[in-house]
Amino acid sequence: MWAWMEGKLHKEYQPKNVEELKDSLEQIRQSIPASMLHNMFDGFQARMQRVVDLDGSRPFLSMAKGIVALQKLREQAATLKKYHPDWSFNKIGKKIGCRHSFDSRWVRRDQACEPLHDQSRSGRPPKADAAAQEHIVMAAQLPECRTAADVAAKLQQDQHLSFSVTTVKRVLRQHGLQHLSPVARPMLTDSHKLARVKFAKAVLRRDKTSKHRWLNTDSKIFHLHKMGRPLRRWCSPGARGTVPRPKHSIAAHVYMGICYWGVTKLMFVTGTHKQVSKFVNPKSKRLYAGVGSSEYSEVLSQMFVPEGNRLFQQAGQWADKWQLQQDNAKPQDCHQHGLHCRKCPGRAFSDLASLFS
Repeated sequence: MWAWMEGKLHKEYQPKNVEELKDSLEQIRQSIPASMLHNMFDGFQARMQRVVDLDGSRPFLSMAKGIVALQKLREQAATLKKYHPDWSFNKIGKKIGCRHSFDSRWVRRDQACEPLHDQSRSGRPPKADAAAQEHIVMAAQLPECRTAADVAAKLQQDQHLSFSVTTVKRVLRQHGLQHLSPVARPMLTDSHKLARVKFAKAVLRRDKTSKHRWLNTDSKIFHLHKMGRPLRRWCSPGARGTVPRPKHSIAAHVYMGICYWGVTKLMFVTGTHKQVSKFVNPKSKRLYAGVGSSEYSEVLSQMFVPEGNRLFQQAGQWADKWQLQQDNAKPQDCHQHGLHCRKCPGRAFSDLASLFS
């Protein structure tokens, strides 16, 4: 949701100051379609099942481009149809993350006893032989060769080999290389994967409609200028690397809650508290000195609780049993302490936040 809002902000509004930034974000919030919220929550169960199937790796890895990945998707579609003949192609597509047309094509080919792999085609021999392909791959690893045009120019200059940019791209893709930019965050560690699998299994054991009573909260810093993307280069997906995100001084820190029935209003905070408060960051287990308990208590009491009551009362669902999933808090902690906000109106919200320590 944050990524959708940020993309819409810099594509359609392009604010010039903080006031325009806040007004633009409010207009974007009002334009969030209900179908997007329903798809997010309805697809949550399938995404958790995919996390378990991938053993904690990032979801949608099966959608990676390449011959090997496509071959696996075809086999998965054919296997699911064999073991579940009553399933429709739409249901199979949701399970593996593909369109129903992709599933119907390869399932019918498998039922007709036709091979699922790409057959060799007759045609002229490749312009680049094995030795030339090795030179192309080695040149792509050089720091100065970031694009296919740079690789072609390098080969022409050093090896006197003349290849078009299209040929260079085809050879690099055949060797499993992709034109990628370094990711702006570190890759998942083993502890992250174990935590993802544990959370996904806990969610799958719950009732499928239980997520409809969640009010998920999160915060985001929207920058006035679009974050610059690092330069791309040809590399294998495993050697993509990471780069730190640049920092900008002009930004707006905003809190928002999202549930199946709608979104809360935006609440902008300063984040300028310097004193150490009693609020403990659930991630680091340390006293939090940024948006401390005094400011976060205002977010809870003035926005999240009243807005949550309004959304669930308007929906006529879970009005007395809705649950606040606090930003950075563990879902099992929310469930353990029974954070049903309508049942604890007299409780100090600073003490309520400290429950997630």
